[in-house]
Amino acid sequence: MTLQHPAVFAFLCVALVVLSVAKARRATSALFLILNVGFITLMFQTVSGVIVLSGSLMVNYLVLRVMPRMASRPHRLVLHWMWLLATLAGFFVAKRYLWLTDIFLPIETFPHIESLGFSFLLFRQIHLSIDVRDGVAPRVRLLDYLNYNLAFWTFLAGPIQRFVPFCEQIQNMTASEPVPAREILLGLNRAMLGFTKMFVVGWFLNRHVGSQHFFEAPTLPGLCVLVVAFPAHLYVNFSGYCDIGIGLSRAVGFRLPENFNHPYLARSCVEFWGRWHITLSEFFRDYIYYPLHTGMSRRIAPLLSTILATLCSFTIMGAWHGSSVRFVTFGVIHAVGVISAIVYQHTLKRFFSKAQRRAYNQNRVVAIGATALCQTYILLSFLPFQYESAELHKITRDVLNLMGGLV
Repeated sequence: MTLQHPAVFAFLCVALVVLSVAKARRATSALFLILNVGFITLMFQTVSGVIVLSGSLMVNYLVLRVMPRMASRPHRLVLHWMWLLATLAGFFVAKRYLWLTDIFLPIETFPHIESLGFSFLLFRQIHLSIDVRDGVAPRVRLLDYLNYNLAFWTFLAGPIQRFVPFCEQIQNMTASEPVPAREILLGLNRAMLGFTKMFVVGWFLNRHVGSQHFFEAPTLPGLCVLVVAFPAHLYVNFSGYCDIGIGLSRAVGFRLPENFNHPYLARSCVEFWGRWHITLSEFFRDYIYYPLHTGMSRRIAPLLSTILATLCSFTIMGAWHGSSVRFVTFGVIHAVGVISAIVYQHTLKRFFSKAQRRAYNQNRVVAIGATALCQTYILLSFLPFQYESAELHKITRDVLNLMGGLV
C-alpha cells in the first residue's frame, strides 16, 4: 500500500484529529505510538515484514540499554560494531542486494521480506546507536525510542530527524498549550501543497510526460522531455511527501527539519546536495564523510583526503538507494560532480584573491552559466538511475543519430 491509497489518506486525517484533541503529555505520547503502530499495520502487506521490523527494533533497543552500562569505551565500541555489522548484513538481505549476495549465495536462497521503510529506519538506528555509544543520548526511553523509529510522517521517506531534537519536539507537541491557529493553518496549507504536488503535478508528469514518445520517434524536443521528466516527477513526489509530513506535524505542534530548498536552482553539485534531500546529505556528511576525511587527512594531503572521502560517501549513498549496480553508478556520477566543484574552487583560491573570487561568484553571467551547466549535469545523472544499460545504449545511439542528422 502506498501514500496514494484512500485508506492512507483517511488514516492521516484521523491521526491529525486525534493528535489535535489530545492534551495530557503521557496520553499524547501513547496515542502517538498507537497511531504509529496502526500506520505500520496498514502499510505492511505481510506478517514476515512486521516480524522482521519488530525484531530489529527490539535487538537495537537492547543494545542501546546495554551500552551505557559498560564502563569501558573499548567494550562499547566492540558491541556497537558487532551490532552494526549484523544490522547491515540483515539490511543487505532484506533489500536484496543482488550484486552483493550473489557473490556468496544465489538470491533465491534468501526469503523475500517486505522491507518497507527499512532504509530510513537503518539511519535512525545507526544515528541513535552512535549517540548512545558516545554519551550524547545516554538514556533512551522505550516509548520515545519506538515513536522515533516509527513516526508515521517520516517512516517511509524522511526527513531524517535526530533523536534529541525529536524528543524536544515531542515535548512541544504534548504540551498542554493549544497550537496557535496560525500554525495549524500554515501546517495544513503545507500539507495541501504536498498533496497537490503528488496527486496533481506528479500524476500529470507520470501520465502525460514520459519517455515512450522518444523511444518510438526520437526527436530533440522528445530528448528534452526524456531528460527532464523523470527528475521533475521524482522531485514533486519526494518533496510533496515531505511537505505532507512537515505540514501535518506542524499542525499538531511538531517541527520537522526541511528536506528540500529549490535544488534545481543550485549552481554546483556541492550546492545541489545542500538543497536536495538535505537530511540525508547531513547524515552522510556527519557519519561517513567527516570520519573518513579526518582519518585520512592525518596521512595524506587534505585535498586528496577530501576527494577520497567524497567518493566513498557518494558511492555508499548510491548503493543505499537501491540494490542494482546502476544506483552505485548514480552515486559515483554525483561524486565526480562534487569533486569537480571542490577542485574548481580550490583552483580559484590558488590563483585569485578573496576579493577577485567574490566578484567572480557574484557575476550574473557566471551564475547563470554555472547553474545551467550544473543542472544539465544533474539531469543527465538521473538517466542511469532510471534506465538499464540496454535502454541507455539505445538512447545514446538515438542521440548520436540526431546529432549526425543536424550536422
